Amino acid sequence: MSKNLNRHYMSGPSALLSMPIDVNDNPASIKFRNLAFKKIKLDGNTEEGDLADHNAMFGTPNDPRTNVQVMYGIKEHRKFHDGEIGTRTATLPPNVVLADINPLGSGGYDVRGFNGAGARAGGHAVGDVATVSFEAYMGAADSWNRLGTGTAFHAYYLPWKKNHSRVLTLGSDADFFFTSSLTGCTVQVFGSHLSPTVTHTNAGGIAAEKESQAYMTELLTLYQKVGAAWTPHQDNAAEVTRKEYKTIAEKNIDRKLARQKDVGDVEIVGAPSTKTVVVGFRDATSGWSFYYQSWVKIKYRKAKAVARGFSMEEKKVIRIKKVAQFWPAQQVMGNAWKQVDLI
Repeated sequence: MSKNLNRHYMSGPSALLSMPIDVNDNPASIKFRNLAFKKIKLDGNTEEGDLADHNAMFGTPNDPRTNVQVMYGIKEHRKFHDGEIGTRTATLPPNVVLADINPLGSGGYDVRGFNGAGARAGGHAVGDVATVSFEAYMGAADSWNRLGTGTAFHAYYLPWKKNHSRVLTLGSDADFFFTSSLTGCTVQVFGSHLSPTVTHTNAGGIAAEKESQAYMTELLTLYQKVGAAWTPHQDNAAEVTRKEYKTIAEKNIDRKLARQKDVGDVEIVGAPSTKTVVVGFRDATSGWSFYYQSWVKIKYRKAKAVARGFSMEEKKVIRIKKVAQFWPAQQVMGNAWKQVDLI
């Protein structure tokens, strides 16, 4: 458990400027129904799974309504825990998981974010990228008591599933929201500020960007027309698409790598990797606001002076490249993609 990281994140959206976040999928404790009002069984494998209908692609005669899944609760699950059988605690609200932010990796990263003026700055309070782990139910009362002291916090969570759109309507049972880290998905938010609806849509079975976005748009449109929980606030809908985070990141990285020969004492090791996560924060008065954060991890060698000349020292850096609010307002909090150098 990382109380300091949790406390830093819970201070509000400004934490995104200095804390790079990576959220891994853990949907096994979440219950979904599709738009045919059938419960989804044996769900939990996001990448493939028995329910990923690979024939339900854009432009085929298959009806994709089975590929829209509406979240409606947390599974009440009985499992062995320390030799005892326990159940999910009744004090955990519906659709809410326990979130805990922990450092990822063995350290040794130079984390660089933004300062209040939007310029790059070192995030010395966070020594590494942070991952978010989830617990939907506890096996013993003493475990819950330990977690309930503020070490963990309540959050809504909406995972992805290949070739599906997953939907969740938020309320006031938690003040935080996460998607899993985006790999090409579209995340859309619409509805009232106090109880917005979030969709997390994937088209992993389609390689071409244009066709995959068309398929995701079809699923979003279907939910708007058919979904029983659809709230008609289309005038304030906003979304984050693959083009906005992944395509821009790849183009900037490629361009900067092409310039890297101009930096004589730096050698990039391997291909830089990027991550983007969508998060939400709730204010009791104004309601929900949603943000996305994109960061890049780079390994490189840099010349270092030694007794008999120079040696190449291997280093790592995690650079937060962009943080922006996209709903209900659109505001860029920090953007370093236009900086000349990659590192």
